[in-house]
Amino acid sequence: MNTSESLADLVAAEDVLLFVNAAITATGQREFRSGVSGAMDQQVSLDFLHTYVRVNYRRVYAASLALDINDHNAARIVLGLLESAGEAGAEERRVEGRLIAARLAVLPPQRVYRLFGAVRRAGINNRRTRAIMRDWLAARPDLGHDAVKYRSGVKTAARHVHLRCPPGAEPLAEVGAFLFRPGKLPRYAHPLLDAWRRAHYEQGAVAELPFTVAEGFAARHGMKRAVFLERAAPRMTRLERLRTQEQRAVEGLGPDADLAVMPLTRLALYVLALPFEQRVARRAELTGALRTAARRAAGGHAGSWGRVHAVLDDSFSSSGSGQKRRRPLAVALACHYLLEALAAPGAYRGLWTSGRGDALLVRPWGPTPLGIRILDALEPGPGGGEPDGSGGGEQDGPVGAGPGGTEPGGTEPDGPSSAALDGPVGSEPDGPGGADPDGPVGTTPDRPDSTDPDGPRSTAPDRLVIVSDGWDNAPAGLAGEVLRVWRQRLDPGRRTAVVHLNPVYDAGGFDVRRLAAGVPTAGIRDAEDLPALVEIARFAEGRTGAAELYAYLDRRVARFTGEGDGS
Repeated sequence: MNTSESLADLVAAEDVLLFVNAAITATGQREFRSGVSGAMDQQVSLDFLHTYVRVNYRRVYAASLALDINDHNAARIVLGLLESAGEAGAEERRVEGRLIAARLAVLPPQRVYRLFGAVRRAGINNRRTRAIMRDWLAARPDLGHDAVKYRSGVKTAARHVHLRCPPGAEPLAEVGAFLFRPGKLPRYAHPLLDAWRRAHYEQGAVAELPFTVAEGFAARHGMKRAVFLERAAPRMTRLERLRTQEQRAVEGLGPDADLAVMPLTRLALYVLALPFEQRVARRAELTGALRTAARRAAGGHAGSWGRVHAVLDDSFSSSGSGQKRRRPLAVALACHYLLEALAAPGAYRGLWTSGRGDALLVRPWGPTPLGIRILDALEPGPGGGEPDGSGGGEQDGPVGAGPGGTEPGGTEPDGPSSAALDGPVGSEPDGPGGADPDGPVGTTPDRPDSTDPDGPRSTAPDRLVIVSDGWDNAPAGLAGEVLRVWRQRLDPGRRTAVVHLNPVYDAGGFDVRRLAAGVPTAGIRDAEDLPALVEIARFAEGRTGAAELYAYLDRRVARFTGEGDGS
C-alpha cells in the first residue's frame, strides 16, 4: 500500500467496502439473530448507509451499480441518484445515467416497475427521469406481455412519463386502450391482450396467459390443479417450473423442470427444501445438476484456483429466518460445488462445521466450531476430511439424529473432544501442556515446525475459503485466534490466501460480521458471484490502498456500461 496515502483516503476505502458488503447481503429482511424488530433494524441501518455514502462518496455510490450488489439495494441506489440529481454536476449525471440504464436493463422487470412506482410516489418527475423510464419501456421486448403480467406497474409508469398511445400507433394504441379503457375494444390484435379478454369467459384461453395471471383465472373457473399445471407448463419460466415441481409430483404429473439450467444458489435452495428420502433417491440427478450449474458459474475460472480448502457453516444459525429460510445454508452448499469446480481436479476439500461428510444431506444443526474446522483445513488431522472433496467422514451419525434445541446448546456425537474445544490455542488434546499460545498451531514433538519457509506444507491449500455468518461459538473466538497465529507465525509469507464470505448482514454493526482483523471479509448473497467477491475482498485486507480500489471500480464501471474494455 502506498504509505503516502492520507488517513482520509484509507477511511474512504473502508467506508466503501463497508457499503458494498451491506449492498450485497442486506435485503431489509430479518436474519436468524434478529429480534422482533429485525427487519425494521435492517431497514434503518440501510437507510443510514445509503444516505451516508451518497452524500460523502457519490461517485462510489453510483459505481456500486456495476458491482454484484443485490436487486433490493440496486433499486435503492437508482432511486437515491434520481432523487438527488441536483447535487451532481453535468458529467456526473451523464455517467450516472449510463449506469442507471445499464442496471435497469439487468434488473427483473417486476423490480423495475416497483421502482417506477417509488419514483412516482417520491414526486421525481424531471425530464431526465422521464427519459430514462421511456427508454427502458421502449427497450422492452413485448410491452403487451408486460401490460398483462405487470398491469399496475405498466399503468403507473405510463402515467408518470406521459407515454403517448395514439390510435393507429400499434401496439402502443392497444396497450393504452387495455390499460386505461378496458372493455372498450371488442377484441385485440395482440394475442396476449386478447387472451386476457377471452379468459374472463373462456377456460381454454387461460393457458395462453403468463402463469401468475393464469392462476387467478384458473381459480375463477374452478380448474383442477393438475389440469391447469399441465396446460400452463409451456408458458412457465424456468423458476416457475422449479417452484411447481413438487406440486406436479403430488398431482401425479411427471417432472417438468430441467434442473441443470437453474441458477446455482436457487437450485441449492430447492435441494435443501426436499426431504432427506428424496435427496437420497434422487442423488445422481441432484448432484449432477448442482455440478453442472457450478461449472457454468465457474466459467473460464474452472480448475484455475489450485488446491482449495473450504470451511462451510451448517450450524443451526444457517437455517436463516422466516423471510430467508435456509438461505445461509444454501449459499454454503452452492459454494461447496462451485469451489469444487474452481479448484484443480482432485484438489478440493470441503469441511462442514457439523463434521458431515455428505454435502447433499446437510441440514442446519448444532453449534459453530469454526476454529476446529479451520485447523482441520489448514493442517489436516483426525477430524479432517479427505482430499477428494468429500468433506470428511460421516461423524454425526444417521441423518435426523441430533439435538433439536438452539445452536449454543448443541453438541456433536463423535465430534471434537472437550479438550480440543477448551484447550489453549496452539495445543492438541493429547499434546504437551503449557504450550506457548502464540506458538505454532497444532505442532507436536513429532511434527516439524511449519514456520520454516522451506518446511513441509504439502497439504496446505493455495486458498482457504470460509463461508459462515461469523458467529464462532464452540469455543467462542477460537477461529479468530487460529487465523491470527496462522497468519503471523505459520504463514507470514501469505502463501495461502484466506478469505471469509459472510451471507448474513449485521444491522447493528452496519457490516457483515468478521472473524479476524487480518482476514479479508466480503458479503455474499448468491454463490455465482464468488469469484468477483474474492477479488473485492482483497481490498479489505489492508494491503492495497484507496487508489487501487477506485481503479478497480472504474474498470468495473467501464465494463458494465460498455465504455472501453474494462481491463
